[in-house]
Amino acid sequence: GVLDARIDAQHPRGQGTVDVIVTGAAGEASPELIRKVGDAIEPLKGNYEDYLVKSSEVVRQAFELVVYLAEDAATEGVDAQAEKLIEEMMALTRGEMNTLYRDSIIQALSTKIDNYRKTDILQPSEDMVLEQDKVIMAGDITVAVRNVAQSPRGKE
Repeated sequence: GVLDARIDAQHPRGQGTVDVIVTGAAGEASPELIRKVGDAIEPLKGNYEDYLVKSSEVVRQAFELVVYLAEDAATEGVDAQAEKLIEEMMALTRGEMNTLYRDSIIQALSTKIDNYRKTDILQPSEDMVLEQDKVIMAGDITVAVRNVAQSPRGKE
């Protein structure tokens, strides 16, 4: 049931302490999973080591975007496609579960949506880099889809 485990060996609670941060399939680890991990690491403890097994803390991040397509492109269904792409991008199988870069949102959308042109990201308002015991998961996702404006160039 352990999706990911991170070790904080930088004396998080004082000299000789180590924290084991467990992420379960739903983000936070259940008390039963924490107990099982604790039992599994018991043989690794030294006489003076203080190990603490704890769950990751889930931080839900809302997304609010305006996706722009080519001037004459059909917009129907693109909002649902964009929502699904963000959910996939935020899946707990990604490498750095405590980070969210706005550029990652643009990359996920631009590589998979036909006639993509640009995205205005209203939320999150900036990149997120949280402590290693945090897991960022998608909260509410709101996507509006529009066509880019016609270029005024050549129209006189």
